[in-house]
Amino acid sequence: MIRQKQSLKIAIPINNPSPGQFDDDQPLAKSLPLAPSRSGWRLGLARIATPEYWSTLRFLRGVARNPIQMGAIAPSSRQLARAMVRAAQIQPGQVVVELGAGSGSFTREILECHPDNPLTVFELSPDLAAGLKRDFPRAKVIAASVEELPKLATAFGLGQIDRIISGLPWALWSEPRQAALFDMLSQHLAPGARFVTFHYLHSRSLGRVAKTQHLLRERFVHVSRSATVWGNFPPAYVHIAESPLPRRLAPQGRHANLPPSPHRASNPQQ
Repeated sequence: MIRQKQSLKIAIPINNPSPGQFDDDQPLAKSLPLAPSRSGWRLGLARIATPEYWSTLRFLRGVARNPIQMGAIAPSSRQLARAMVRAAQIQPGQVVVELGAGSGSFTREILECHPDNPLTVFELSPDLAAGLKRDFPRAKVIAASVEELPKLATAFGLGQIDRIISGLPWALWSEPRQAALFDMLSQHLAPGARFVTFHYLHSRSLGRVAKTQHLLRERFVHVSRSATVWGNFPPAYVHIAESPLPRRLAPQGRHANLPPSPHRASNPQQ
């Protein structure tokens, strides 16, 4: 008697993204063959399409399209996100703004740790902003560059900001551009506010972070940095600036006008 070789297929449903999210059609299910072999039954690996999966895919697509604009090759890790939110020391009721949310690594950590705090997110990329709106309905996501914050603050009811968590590529920008942005942001910060950003370790060794640190020290009472977060690719560390100086003490007039943006003003590094 000849035994016929059998094959069993299991259909696993996968949450499909909204229409138009990706250029290519995404399957609604995967059929995984279970075929007998000499070593026993072998099960194919299923692709689990979580929100993190889709956000990472959106990010990598942005890197493929414009690597210089994105400024990073991988989203920020959970370890770096935890370090950023921990450094921000968000208190109940404080207004939080995230600049350059990218794939939402920091957004997710902020909402998980501080679900009741009002959160406004700026993300320039329409594709990434659409994903953030879908993944984080509790956040107020604005598809705009950080330069538009003064104009949009009133329209979106954004008053004084207590905490800024930034993923912007400061090390890629010129000193005049950084200074102009810091001057603009400082006008919207509450007394005792905290500004938190991060830099890759190799950027510090190349001397690109020194300008940013100098500009922060000119505008904040306390500036410090965290230990290296080795669980990120590339390794990174957090820069913390606390308590903005009064305007009369901060540098004035050197960078009154914002220069045109040569890069995206949203997170290249997430």
